[in-house]
Amino acid sequence: DDLIEGRLDSSRLCGTRYPINPYQRRKLRLESGGSSSSNNNYYNNDDNKEEEVAEENDVSNERHFDNGNNLLYIVGGDEVDDDQLWPWSVAIYELDPLNGQRAFICSGSLISEKYILTAAHCIQQSRFDILTPDEIFLKVASVRLDDDRSDFYKVEKIYIHPEYTVDRKTNDIALLKLKHSQRL
Repeated sequence: DDLIEGRLDSSRLCGTRYPINPYQRRKLRLESGGSSSSNNNYYNNDDNKEEEVAEENDVSNERHFDNGNNLLYIVGGDEVDDDQLWPWSVAIYELDPLNGQRAFICSGSLISEKYILTAAHCIQQSRFDILTPDEIFLKVASVRLDDDRSDFYKVEKIYIHPEYTVDRKTNDIALLKLKHSQRL
């Protein structure tokens, strides 16, 4: 993917609560399917390899704003006009305990009138760091973090995949049930 992790004014990243160097080398593990009768593994390790997918300064994904703040964003995406509607787009915020402000942490998609689909790592950072519904605020149909036209909505319940693993990020999916239905 062309996704390069970014940093917001609050030094928050999608699902990561500490700054990351966006230019660190990334390796992608390529695994080819196949069965091996000798070790009963689904993957044949001889066909597996790692390739570098990004090197320092391959791409600049940094934007400079008049106020001096930098914002890293998804590379290869397209800018969205303010008048375009994206009713399924959801910005997920948590209450920052240090300053009492809402801090953007992730995005999600409205998949029904009451449910938001997002990544589990956005809600659960570790075995001991799990957000509660009271700590989460949502902005529905908002594509810009500075958009004051949409209201914040509250979460009633969180459903994290029962087999989600924090360390390996497997089954990295979660549902957020809204307290009040949204019209689609």
